[in-house]
Amino acid sequence: MPLPSRVASSCREEPLVLQGRNTRLPDLYEVFDHPKHPSNNPGRSIVIKYDTRPIAMKDQKQFEESLEVPLGQREELKAQGLFELRPGDYVFCRPGLENTDPRDDITIGWVVGPIAKSAKHALDEATDSALGPKETRTATEVPLERGAERVGEGRCYNIAISVELPTGCIAPQAAMKPSGNCEQFHKLCRVLSTAIAKISMEDMDLAPVDLQDLIRTRTEMLGLPRVGTHGNYAFQTIQCNIAAAGGLASLAAQLASFGEAHFDDKDCPGHTTNMQVASQLPEGWDPGYFHLVGLGVFVALDKHTSFNFQGNRRHGASGPFPPPGTDLSSIPAWAYRFTLISYPPSRMCNQKCRYRVAATPSSEPIFLAPEMQNPEYDPSKVTSTTVGSANFFRDGHHFMDNKSHVEFAIQSLYRQTHYLLKQLPAHLGVQRLSTSNFFNDITYLNEEGERVAVEAWEWAPPLGGEEEERFLERWRAGTAEWDAHVQKATSMIPAKSYRSATARAESAVGGPSSTSRAEGTPRDTARQSTASGSIVRVNAEASTSTNPGPSRKRCWVEIQTPRFLLDKRRLEAEAIRQGERAPKRLRTTGSYTANHGGKGSLGKAAMGEDEWISSASSDDDLETAKGGKGKGGTKGKGKGVVKRQRTKASKGKGKESKNTQSEVLASQGFVFRLMNFSDASHVHAELNKLLAGAQTIPTDMAVDVEEYDDRYEGTTSMIESDPLSLNTVRAVFDMKQGSDAIYAMVQQSEYANRQHHKRYALAKLRTWKWLRSIREAACVLIKKGKASLRNEKSWLGRLVLQLIYAHESSERYPTISSGAVGFHVPPEMPVDFIYDNRMAWRAFGHVLQNMDEPVADAVVEAVRTWMRWDLLKDVKLGWFVEIVEEQLGDAALTMDYVWSIVASFRSSDVSLGAPPARSGYKYERDTKLFRETLTDHPIMDTTSHEGHLYRQYRDFLNGDLSPEELHIEELDGSWNQYADMWRKALEYTRDPDQVTDDKFIQLLQGDADFYLPIREKAPSRVRSRSELGPYRAEVITTPAGIFSAVVWRAITYRSEFSKNHSMTFESSEALAALVRSITEANPTAAAKQNSKGNTYFCDRKAYGQPTRRSMDLHPLYWDSIQQKVWSKFVHANPKPTFSAAIKYFQEDKAIPSKVFPQLGDLGRLTLTGDLVYAGVVQEPTVVEMAQAIVELDAGAIAGLRALKFLTRTWPATRGAKVEAVVEALGAIQEKMTDTFTEQEMEEAGFDLLSLEHSLCKFSRALRLNVLSKDI
Repeated sequence: MPLPSRVASSCREEPLVLQGRNTRLPDLYEVFDHPKHPSNNPGRSIVIKYDTRPIAMKDQKQFEESLEVPLGQREELKAQGLFELRPGDYVFCRPGLENTDPRDDITIGWVVGPIAKSAKHALDEATDSALGPKETRTATEVPLERGAERVGEGRCYNIAISVELPTGCIAPQAAMKPSGNCEQFHKLCRVLSTAIAKISMEDMDLAPVDLQDLIRTRTEMLGLPRVGTHGNYAFQTIQCNIAAAGGLASLAAQLASFGEAHFDDKDCPGHTTNMQVASQLPEGWDPGYFHLVGLGVFVALDKHTSFNFQGNRRHGASGPFPPPGTDLSSIPAWAYRFTLISYPPSRMCNQKCRYRVAATPSSEPIFLAPEMQNPEYDPSKVTSTTVGSANFFRDGHHFMDNKSHVEFAIQSLYRQTHYLLKQLPAHLGVQRLSTSNFFNDITYLNEEGERVAVEAWEWAPPLGGEEEERFLERWRAGTAEWDAHVQKATSMIPAKSYRSATARAESAVGGPSSTSRAEGTPRDTARQSTASGSIVRVNAEASTSTNPGPSRKRCWVEIQTPRFLLDKRRLEAEAIRQGERAPKRLRTTGSYTANHGGKGSLGKAAMGEDEWISSASSDDDLETAKGGKGKGGTKGKGKGVVKRQRTKASKGKGKESKNTQSEVLASQGFVFRLMNFSDASHVHAELNKLLAGAQTIPTDMAVDVEEYDDRYEGTTSMIESDPLSLNTVRAVFDMKQGSDAIYAMVQQSEYANRQHHKRYALAKLRTWKWLRSIREAACVLIKKGKASLRNEKSWLGRLVLQLIYAHESSERYPTISSGAVGFHVPPEMPVDFIYDNRMAWRAFGHVLQNMDEPVADAVVEAVRTWMRWDLLKDVKLGWFVEIVEEQLGDAALTMDYVWSIVASFRSSDVSLGAPPARSGYKYERDTKLFRETLTDHPIMDTTSHEGHLYRQYRDFLNGDLSPEELHIEELDGSWNQYADMWRKALEYTRDPDQVTDDKFIQLLQGDADFYLPIREKAPSRVRSRSELGPYRAEVITTPAGIFSAVVWRAITYRSEFSKNHSMTFESSEALAALVRSITEANPTAAAKQNSKGNTYFCDRKAYGQPTRRSMDLHPLYWDSIQQKVWSKFVHANPKPTFSAAIKYFQEDKAIPSKVFPQLGDLGRLTLTGDLVYAGVVQEPTVVEMAQAIVELDAGAIAGLRALKFLTRTWPATRGAKVEAVVEALGAIQEKMTDTFTEQEMEEAGFDLLSLEHSLCKFSRALRLNVLSKDI
């Protein structure tokens, strides 16, 4: 039904006064007679007004990220100025702080009380089944947890559909597959999902009508699966959050990330999440509270209460709370907080997914790919992924009723058929005469056993003819309406509206286009091992996840290892070989080739006589250790003595001398291999290799290597003998297909190997921790004394007793057999442990005073001997893995360079002291330097290049980032690349239409406005200075001239309109008239004008990142020019300075309305630069240009950093930043004069403006890997 028509003045609103409220929380208004508040759920209408400017949304987002869940109860929460929502209350958000029109509101959420639900009894029964009988419950596990798929680390479980990252594959969660003991769990899922879905849709029936219609239409358009009941059009999966009532305010211990404040930023912004409360608590308990922390509102979690809310907003819950004075140990085990979350994954709602719908007889999956779901898509090919997995055709009935199950299956089949038919050649003229027959001809049995026909699908795309064209028009209209709704909803969610400039990688040549990026993928995952590796299943609410599977796209950037890194690795290998060959207590001398310096050797003061360095990784390290540069040239060869000698400080005994030795080694340039390898280039290469493996297109083709080799030989012969025959064509095609399949196999095996590397390392860690626990247990037994140990039955007690006896004896080498103490490992043959009783032997007569340490150490040595372990390698490798996992997370253990250290591990990789056999097990002492060095390494700094790359590696591996969301910055560019960009730009301007294989020139030929570093030779700038543009001297000084210039820079830049029509307009009315005439005469332009992006008149990505540029802004620009009196400003004597011109276009406190909205810092800088070249503004000084660059803090800064004229550590004050940029600009200008001739500089129009412009283009080009380092 349509919304009632009301005027804004019919609704009265009053601000809510909330004492104690944080002033940064948004103000709340109660609106009376709100037109969107349904009459069948009476309550209050609360409105929140948003300043939707990017800077305001950025500030609000940062504020929300700092908020945590309030842990108090109702009165404490109200004292903080937080507002309690009651059943019947609705929360809306409105764009504009002064806006009073409720018809423009977006629904944030609404509360539904218990009394409104008809299916409460069914939900209670389902809850009893999920939690089990009260008398058998425990606080640690309930029946639902024995089969459901875990989401993240807490007690949160998916019972319906999951999403695999980063492939975007949608399927029933893994436990839906048939298995030996799954029947009971499947029945439970069906009962629970049905009860949850019925209530969630009763809640959705109370949503504002416009929201219901939008979501229902979207679901029907996309044919989304309906979970629980056929009436469930709004929520595509279900999650159950389970927490025993422990009496604690925080839920983090049981629900992990779900128990804390978090964003569900992978949910669809246009939908809402439904949360139902089915808790079972003792009488008198406070049920706890759910908070939208960024809004300062909360809901009491009373049983059978529901809350629909936007999951993209920061939220979290607390409680439940026992009555005051309750003994926590008396809380019954049956008491549980049980919340049921129904939500829509963004990938499903935005067609960025593929469904695993069925399987072939060989268990290969059949997919409904994104291309099949989109009737506008030009089909290419269908890909496949994991085998033997849960799918909708076979497993959907566990959580779908018969009608929903069959309907979704047949719609999926229809779309597959439609997709395949469209691949037939066009000359066949294939058409489908009737879409309804496809469905009506199929019948099924409903729950009552009646045979019924499948209903026709309203949104089934026709095939061919006028009917298909009419359908596509309707489809596009529905899509546009949905996109507008999502955009509007997103604009008022700070976490979704404001995007950091580094959030997404820039679109690139050959890479995925910006229009094909997913809006977001669900984050919460659980794992399922398959034959080809680990596939991650995800649920949209979570924030923690595991490794991604292969992607559908290929990697388009190939990163080569820099020469100097290869040299470093070669030198390290050389040093390693020398160390391995060197006998102990002998001097080791070896040769190395210096690539950057001359001769080098380690200083004598740095090393002990009997300790050897075997991990020097480059001659830079050797030179640093020596304390100065060698005498040789840049590419000389020399001999290097690789040894340690004892320092004067280390001749004495005690801890101080050992610590001094480690510190001296570190200060003299000794670098742990991990820290040496963890530079930006290594981490960059790791990320690209991971991306390449994940983006390999899976292949259906099985490869028999021997058969492939035979075909390869045969094809080679055919090419040589008869290259033009059709048989040769087919043979070449088969060879190419086979090679692609081999490539996919290699990449996927490399991805799987990363997980194997982690498993190996973690096994070593667990082994070391087990060994450490054995030692700790031995210490406990030692303190009991011999009398108690004589009655000890365990093998460890017997071993400890025998070692005590051995320790007390004067025998130097007593022997203890594993069989004598009952310690048995395969092959069950007793193993003798010969105990070196040196401590007791040396201190005979005093041994009983402190036997704990030597006996405990001996226990570990005995176990190591019986287990046939290398003590030195396994123990210290355990140290290494523990620290790496602790500081970087287990994702670091999958990296190839970390694996190279693990596979060739040496004691010196983690500790510079003596081996454990001589120094005991002083873990904290011996690893202190390694831990501190890693803590101080740039990879631990989230703001460093290394840290940023590693966190992307970790998040992509764990599934928190999709390939489209990666922002892989290229390694710092060289001056040669910068010079190469300028030279190729000059070459292009001399002959724009040349035929070339050069990638950068090809970029320029495709879009010179976006990539050309020569500012004034870009095609749009040339046109703007022509008779058609506003920058002529007689035009730019007039109001019409500056209005036209602002319109071009702020609205029409790089649009089709600016390329095909006049760029000069007499007034805002004249421009509006021109737009109307174009749209009336040109239906294509009209359609684009009415589209989401206004692409004919306005390119919102004109400068790279999308903005709110819109043709609707030009009246405001005309008003701004009138208010700021352009004529007076431009005719000032002397001419306005560069800084004054920039300030002219900024907001003016003297003017109440906003001036030049959406022009932005970049628009002001480029526009002012245009005015300099037009001769009406003074040229910038180097300080003014530096100030503008610092203020913008964008592409030019990135370019300076890439060229290493700026460090990545930014000064604290603005003045210091400006000084740094001034120095950097001066250095570049000097280097430019050394690199280019005067004629070239003049031809390029080189000055401060073009320098800033070129730095932006350089940082952009670097990401595309199209510039040469060798000139």
